[in-house]
Amino acid sequence: MNFHLIERFGPVACVLTATAFVAGCDFETPRLDRTALTPRDYDPRVGVPDEYHFLYEGGVGYDEIDNAWKALPFTRIELERTECYGACPSYIVSLAANGSAEYNGRKYVKRNGPFDGEVSIGDYGHLAWMIDKFKILDGHHDYSANWTDSATAIVRVTLRESNETIEISDYGGQGPIELWSLFNAIDAVSSRIEWNPRSE
Repeated sequence: MNFHLIERFGPVACVLTATAFVAGCDFETPRLDRTALTPRDYDPRVGVPDEYHFLYEGGVGYDEIDNAWKALPFTRIELERTECYGACPSYIVSLAANGSAEYNGRKYVKRNGPFDGEVSIGDYGHLAWMIDKFKILDGHHDYSANWTDSATAIVRVTLRESNETIEISDYGGQGPIELWSLFNAIDAVSSRIEWNPRSE
C-alpha cells in the first residue's frame, strides 16, 4: 500500500488504488508532484519598497540599524483597546521607531499600570509594512456597530514626513479584515516584548 498516496490524495485515492490492484486492471497510481514540495525560486523583495528589504535579508547590521529605523515611514504605532459592558481587556501599547515600547494596562489585564520594553526592528518593520501594504491609512477612519455593549479598538499611526498622527477607530469589530489583522498583529508583537514595570 502506498501510504504516501494516502497522505497526498486522501482515502478515496487509496480505495481506488486497492480496487485496481485486486481487479488486476491498469489503474495508474497518481504520482506525487515533487516540485510542489520544494521552495519556490523567487526574490521576496520584488515589489517591496526599499525601506522594508531588510525584513527579507536576515536582519540589519549593527552599523546600519539607526538608518533602518529612520527609513521607516512611521515614527509611532499605537493600539488602544477600551472597556466594554463586560470584562473586555483595556490597555494601550505604543511602539516607537527607535525600539522603545510602552504599555499601560487599565482593566481586566494581566499587567496593570505602566510598563516599558523594547520592540525589535523586525517586528516594528513588519507592522509598518502591513500598514503600507494594506493601505490601512487610506480607508475610513471610523467604524461603528449599531449596538452599545462592545469595546473599541483604536490604532494611531504617526507619519514621519509630516509628524501627523492618524487615528482609526473600530467599535464592535466593523472594520475591514486588514484593520483586524493589524490590531491582532500589534497584540502579537506586544506579547513578545519583555515588559518591565516603570520606575517611579
